[in-house]
Amino acid sequence: MRERRRLALVKRQKVLANVARREAMGALAGAIGVEARSAALAEKSKALSRQYRADPGQSEGDEVRALAKFAGALADIAKEADCARVDAGRQAEMRQQALAAAETRIKRLDAREKAARAELEKAIERRAQAANAEMARKLLR
Repeated sequence: MRERRRLALVKRQKVLANVARREAMGALAGAIGVEARSAALAEKSKALSRQYRADPGQSEGDEVRALAKFAGALADIAKEADCARVDAGRQAEMRQQALAAAETRIKRLDAREKAARAELEKAIERRAQAANAEMARKLLR
């Protein structure tokens, strides 16, 4: 029966769409997590850098240079973390679009499944009516 095959195909496509949706949700959650961690790392690094640059106190030249070098390294880490945060934000946006596309596909497949199911029911009803009509003709003979 053609209608059964069509319904089975739509069901398989729907399973695949649900898998894609789940993967998109996981990827989005991962990107949002990376963005949050990068933002936290950037803030913490900036705060530490400011703290180490603020007041070296009464230190010797080598200590001051080492502290300045360390503060510079912290500033570099903060800069890299900011770049990672921006990149993760872009990734999250892309993942959100992929999730929206997967959701849209699932909605379309739901509609197709409903239509295929209705077509199958109509075909079964038509076949039953045809069989009943044939039986009635035989009985009337």
